[in-house]
Amino acid sequence: MSNEWLKTLKVGDTAVYDDGYSRTKHYNLVTVEKITPTGIIKTNDGKSWNTEGKERGATPARWARTNSLQPYTEEVKEHIKREWALNYLRKADLNVLPTDKLIEIVGSIELYAGRKEE
Repeated sequence: MSNEWLKTLKVGDTAVYDDGYSRTKHYNLVTVEKITPTGIIKTNDGKSWNTEGKERGATPARWARTNSLQPYTEEVKEHIKREWALNYLRKADLNVLPTDKLIEIVGSIELYAGRKEE
């Protein structure tokens, strides 16, 4: 990914970094708080990023990736929304729902999983 977009960042802009491991993605939203004259980007979570968007001072394990600042794109927004929904459903107490709502949820899952014809 090109880092040209980093040159357009301003204080107050939103960006993300992926701190997931291996093939998983877990995006963290950050706000740009300061950009130094040398181009170092400081974000609201206390991290600093070099002019190439790499986290400064990070020493990841051999098997981990170095965090990189990324643009807050529609694709990232969709991923965050999906991750939130999946986590919510994993933790949800479905016992509180009436049977008809449970059947509706099962129907939706089966429809999208390709197990049920419309």
